[in-house]
This record gives sequence, C-alpha cells and structure tokens, in this order.
Amino acid sequence: MKFQIKVGDLLAAVNDVSFTIDKKSTEGSGGILVRAFKTETEAAVLLYTTMHKAETVIKHSATVELPGQALLDPGQLRAGLLHRDPDDIADVSRIEKKDQPTKIQVKIGKSVFHLSDNPTGMDEMAKRMQEIPFRQPEAYTMKGQALSEFVRRVSFCIPNENEGTQQFELGGMRLLCGDEGFEAQATDGHACARIIIKGEKGPQKMESILLPRLALPALAKLVKKEDGVKVIEGPKNGRNDVVKLFFKIGDNTFFGTRLLLGTFPAIVSVLRTHAPDFWFKIDREQLKQVLERAPAFDELLLVKLQVVGDVIRVITKGKNADITDELPIEREEGMPADLNISITTNLPYVKNVASGSNLEKLRFGVSDYNVKAKAAKALIVDDANDGIDATYAIMPVRP
Repeated sequence: MKFQIKVGDLLAAVNDVSFTIDKKSTEGSGGILVRAFKTETEAAVLLYTTMHKAETVIKHSATVELPGQALLDPGQLRAGLLHRDPDDIADVSRIEKKDQPTKIQVKIGKSVFHLSDNPTGMDEMAKRMQEIPFRQPEAYTMKGQALSEFVRRVSFCIPNENEGTQQFELGGMRLLCGDEGFEAQATDGHACARIIIKGEKGPQKMESILLPRLALPALAKLVKKEDGVKVIEGPKNGRNDVVKLFFKIGDNTFFGTRLLLGTFPAIVSVLRTHAPDFWFKIDREQLKQVLERAPAFDELLLVKLQVVGDVIRVITKGKNADITDELPIEREEGMPADLNISITTNLPYVKNVASGSNLEKLRFGVSDYNVKAKAAKALIVDDANDGIDATYAIMPVRP
C-alpha cells in the first residue's frame, strides 16, 4: 500500500469517522480501516469505522501508487497529523522487513512517524464496508439541520438500551413524515417529545423509522452543516422491513445505522390524552438559570414546581440542603384565579426543555388538574415558532 493525500483531507476524515469507533473494543472495530484503491477513472482513499450499531465511511481523492489496506490506531494517526499545514502532502506506505512487524509509515515533509498495522478484525470490517450501497439511489432527502435539531431536542428522553418495556421499544428516536412535515418522537415512559419541522415535506410512505440511541450523536454531528442529506434504504428482512438505513452526506461521506424494529408508543395519542386544562408562560432564560442551580441540592434530581397565584416556585430539596426560587408567570385565559398546585418531576426533563428552546417565553400547560389534591397528571410544554413545533409531556413522580 502506498498513496499520497493532503494532510487536511486525511485529518478531517479521521476526525469525522471517529464518531463511530467502538471505543470499548480491543480489536478490529476499535480502529480505523484505511483502504487505498484506484480504477481507470478514480484513485481514492477510504476511511471506515464501525461500532456495529452505526458505521461511517469517508472517501477522499488521492494519488495511489499501490492499492492496499491497513487497520490503524485512531489516536496515534490523529496525533501524527495534528498541527500540520493542511495543504502539505502525507506520503503513506506499508513498510515490511524480515523478522519485524509490519509498519505503516507516514511521511510529511521532513517529519516521519510509524504506526502498527493491526490485522485483527480487518477482514470483517472490510466485508461490512463493501456492503454499503454507494451507488444506490436515495429514497428521499432531508435537511441535515433538521436531523441535527431532532436529535438535540429529543435525546434527553430516550432511555438506554434494554430499558424498554415488553410491549414497546423505547431506545431510539422515531422518525416519520406527516402532513405538516418531517417529525421526530421519543419517550422513556416518563416524558415524551414530539418535534415537527414545518414545511419539510417528505415521502408519505415514510410511516416510521426507529433510529437507535447510540447512533444519534454521530449522525447529528455529521449532518449538522449539510443542506441536503440523501437517505438510502438498506437491506430488508423477511417481513419487508428495512433493517438498515444509510445517509449520504455531501459527496464523500456515508453513515449507516441499524434500525430498531419494535413497536413504538403512540405519542400523538399520549399528547391528546393529556390536553391541558389551562396554560401559563414563564421567561425561559430565567427558568433555565434557576434549574441550572438546582441539581447541586438534590442527589435524586427532583424538582417541585409550585404554582400559586401569579408566581411559580421552583423547589429542590435534598437530605441536608434545599433551594427555592420564585418566578412570575404570565396567565392565559382559562387559568383559575385561585390556583394552588404542585408538580414534582425529574429535574433534567424540565431543564433540557428550557435549555433546548430558543423562545423568550415557554408555554406550560397543566393536564387533569385535581383541585382537592392540588396535583395534575402531566405537565405539557409547548415550544412552537414559525419553523418548529415542539411539544413535551412530562409526568409527575412521587417525591
């Protein structure tokens, strides 16, 4: 293997594929597969990583003298490329000497570094990369900013794997397309989110795609700055369900992820069931600041929201410490004049909603208000603007 490539192109590719490296692996998928190839019409270098749930491959043009591949340590490769002129040329070649381990030499100007070539798991990674549908046409196109926004706004209420129920699969973000545009949903059973990017029309056949939680951070980072991301359907199972989805990002990046195939809860029905009895508004930035102080006072991360008259008290109590802040609320028509209600819930839910919004004021709704018990069944947050319609349902917990 011998090829030449711009340092800036190689370093950028290393950084981007690092999102899907299996950091827990000690062999194979813990590295970067580097493959140099040339045909009659093209010469390029592919970098590939996989964490099994998701994978990334990036292609860059290069001068390839001798095709080949190697499995390299990502940390060492990146460190060797740091603080270089991005327009310098990296000359990469395999060095083989009798009775000595094979090395991959990288020469940049007068600087030279060597990396070990780890063959363990290389064949399996190469096989997986060959299965990526590079030339298959897209099923539809999405804006990268929309995908990234979906992930940013719903991730806080997606549980870890294997935290679902026997009835539902909860460990992912549901992606679909309705009459209003592309939509994302997520829930962990205690809070749920429904985010709609208005005006983004897609295929009506896209009824439901469930992207696993582990794949979402990498996807959001890769697509964030892309205007058009091509979505390609991968292989199907015996029930004709798509089991893998690929995102073509620009001209040289493919991101693939396995899909979850379980049943997802009917989020729209949940939100309709908890239609608020009344609404009020809170200054979002003030609420965010109050909630950022609160976690230090309770290891259980619970917050009590007490609405009395024209104010809301944000109360957090631990074993030996507590903090109370009071904020004014803006009443909407239908809100009881003598309201006195308390809702205790998980602090991170409310904090993430307040942090994720861009509005000046957040709109809160109280569902199934019980006058005698001074309690409610759900807290609904309406975070809507001209481009995004975001709705969250947060369930109370027992203090």
